[in-house]
Amino acid sequence: MLAFARKLHRRIIQEEGNYTDDGHERWPVCRVGLTSNTGMRDFNRAILEYFSHPDRHRGTTAEFGYRALDSVLSAETELLIVDDLHFLKWRNKSGIEVSNHFKYIANEFPVTLLMVGVGLENRGLFSEGASYEDAVLAQTGRRTTRLGMEPFDIKTEEGRRGWRDTLLAIEERVILADKYPGVIADGLSDYLFARSTGHIGSL
Repeated sequence: MLAFARKLHRRIIQEEGNYTDDGHERWPVCRVGLTSNTGMRDFNRAILEYFSHPDRHRGTTAEFGYRALDSVLSAETELLIVDDLHFLKWRNKSGIEVSNHFKYIANEFPVTLLMVGVGLENRGLFSEGASYEDAVLAQTGRRTTRLGMEPFDIKTEEGRRGWRDTLLAIEERVILADKYPGVIADGLSDYLFARSTGHIGSL
């Protein structure tokens, strides 16, 4: 997800420049991470924090929402990533508020929402359920195109190549003493697969 976001950000900057026609700094991608107690005000404030908005510390939920929309419009943001969606407590008040807020963003913000989380189906995001809360979550689920992340499979050549490419990407970012090319991707490949069973979260 982060690699995709970085590539998109760089491509848009290269094509359209660092600044918008109105002279604002262009930020094609915004990423917000959730915590277990994120409410609507916290979510809007996190967007403002991402853009280093000067009024990100004081304001009401509505004011933060207007400022967040203004920031997204001014920076001509095209992709809004909501990470760690599984931390949201979907069935309590703040979870329902944020779920409704996602609908507001989808309707009012000119962005594509990319939501990332683990076990979202088990948390009821895609089921109709019987209660009002379930119906609210189902609306979010119906507006969402699900993309799964299956575990890596090393039984095929393509699967082994995907696993190795992932380890190489990790290797580039990890700081190790006496590091050499292939220290993780070659030297620890079998060990890491056995420990993680090919699941990216465990890896």
